[in-house]
Amino acid sequence: IFTQSPTSNAGPDDNICGLSYTLNANPSVGIGTWTGPIGAIFNNINDPNTSVTVNNYGTHDFTWTEDNSFNCISSDDISITFYETPIPSAGVSQNICGLNVILNAQQPIGIGNWSGNNVNFSNPTSQNTNANSYVYGTNTFIWTDNNNGCIGIDSVSIIFIEIPVAQAGVNDASCGLSYTLNANPSVGTGTWTGPIGSIFDDINDPNTNITMNNYGTYNYTWTEDNGNNCIDSDIISITYVDNPIVSTGSSIAICPYEQIIINEAMSSNYTSIAWSTNGDGYFTNNISLITEYIYGNNDLQNGYVNLYLEALNPPCPTETDTLELTIYPKPVGVISGDANLCDDGSLAEININLSGNSPWNFTINNGIENINFNNVVNNNFIFETSSPGIYSLSYIDDLFCTGDYFGSANIAVFPMPISDFYTYPFSIFIDEPIVNFINNSINSSYYIWDFNDSQTSVEENAIHTYQDTGIYNVSLIAFNAIGCSDTSTINVNILPKHNFFIPSAFTPNNDNLNDCFGGKGESVKNYKMHIFSQWGELIFSSYNIDDTWCGKVKNSEQYCPHGVYKYVIEVEDLIGKIHLYSGEVHLSK
Repeated sequence: IFTQSPTSNAGPDDNICGLSYTLNANPSVGIGTWTGPIGAIFNNINDPNTSVTVNNYGTHDFTWTEDNSFNCISSDDISITFYETPIPSAGVSQNICGLNVILNAQQPIGIGNWSGNNVNFSNPTSQNTNANSYVYGTNTFIWTDNNNGCIGIDSVSIIFIEIPVAQAGVNDASCGLSYTLNANPSVGTGTWTGPIGSIFDDINDPNTNITMNNYGTYNYTWTEDNGNNCIDSDIISITYVDNPIVSTGSSIAICPYEQIIINEAMSSNYTSIAWSTNGDGYFTNNISLITEYIYGNNDLQNGYVNLYLEALNPPCPTETDTLELTIYPKPVGVISGDANLCDDGSLAEININLSGNSPWNFTINNGIENINFNNVVNNNFIFETSSPGIYSLSYIDDLFCTGDYFGSANIAVFPMPISDFYTYPFSIFIDEPIVNFINNSINSSYYIWDFNDSQTSVEENAIHTYQDTGIYNVSLIAFNAIGCSDTSTINVNILPKHNFFIPSAFTPNNDNLNDCFGGKGESVKNYKMHIFSQWGELIFSSYNIDDTWCGKVKNSEQYCPHGVYKYVIEVEDLIGKIHLYSGEVHLSK
């Protein structure tokens, strides 16, 4: 019996991902049977296309044996390589600050490779490669494990969170205890923090206002948190500066010869100070609180100048105080008023012209004594004196300053003339009316005679002829060299010639003709008349030339008888000369 010999064909060698494989023998005749390594599990060992499962990876040999029952047997071997199918792990999803992440995939079985969009891998075949994303947000990266064609894929999602770039601003200084911060926010939530005592209006406001309790330099931190611990911080220093305080002190008033020492100025909270002026003077040290100001010509002429003290403490505004400087003018006294005085108590007026600020005090010296004047308010002061001397100022001051003085006043006092004269002769009658006037004046140089009859003379000794009787009040004015005068007067009596008549008889018969008896004459000053009887009895007396005897007995109504009576008459003429007359008078009816 001829039996067909089987021709086994187990199929080509192959490989498979996993531990199972579907064999693919090509049967010929007979019964085919699969055999394989220990542990191999065939679904049907006689099925040329059976599925076989092995218990480990690697290359396993399988035999397809065909038996035609007549010991006609044929076998064929194939090698099947079983590769493990990767189950990769790309790592865990995470949130990353920034655009860079180190991926952490599981070690590949075969060859690993990273892939994704908008990303750059530093080494895409390394499970721990560095991935640099081009965009913020969620990005998915794929980890592929290729084990000889057996591919496993896993992905991981990374949320790239933008990293804040905190910019707190620039270091600064503030005038006062408040400051407006000026951070430049980027992303996330910003928060300000500072030292204890910091009071923020809003800690999350990049431009918040902050207030401190004390001056000084403090650090503030601006922290931006974009979540997931994406944090950045920046620190600035703010210096709180107090306003400068400056005081120049009290106003200064000086006299031109005095120094201007400024020693009351005060300042605090300053970094620098400086003096300046609106005048033309200068400071010996313009950056020192204590200094000296040297005034200029314009300052002196103007009489005042402002001195400014500036205190700087940036960033605070400059603080300025003004010192008012008054430069009082020197008082000046000018004395004048030369005069020649009569020594009769006349007063000379000495003029003192004053400039400056009243009241003035000054001293006048006349070579013998000092004469002080205080609290003078009139700038044209007149001082009266009768004392001789050269008067000059020896001291002057006004309300503020001691001053200068000029000039002099020469006061000369001349003795008063004493007018005196007498006349000769002493008894002057109109029949010889020439009068000699003898001048006895002293301290005199020239004269004026007034003869009281409209006639004058300037002779030292005068001779004058009167034209009529009368009493003339003659005056002599005596002048000294400067015109001082004295006057003396004398009454000159020009007498009529002395004539006296006494009748020798009278007739008291009331016929108004020669009724009374008495003397008659001129130049009679005093008169006495006594009438006696022949026996010496006093009958009548008269003491007035106009009181005559009219023939009665002792002023009675009884008439004396006819007869001869005796008389005695005493006459004193105008110059005092006594004339005695006596005789007899006949009384007839």
